[in-house]
Amino acid sequence: MGELIALLDSATGHLDGATGLTAAYRACNAAWCDAENLIDFVTVTSDVYPEPQAYCEEEEVEWLSPRRGRSSTSCSSPRAR
Repeated sequence: MGELIALLDSATGHLDGATGLTAAYRACNAAWCDAENLIDFVTVTSDVYPEPQAYCEEEEVEWLSPRRGRSSTSCSSPRAR
């Protein structure tokens, strides 16, 4: 199970080389979106392996903690403004 979680955390090749399958997308969108709105932006689920989902949910909470309340913008793309 540790290998699967390590794979999620070390995934690259998307978003200009950002690291982490879920963290990279939150970080990419954090510049124009409230951090609270990004928690469920990317989810990991499995009918066979529940551990990665639980791990990613814990990682989301850790990511959100220092960012809570920093921004008051909505989750619209900068191109949509």
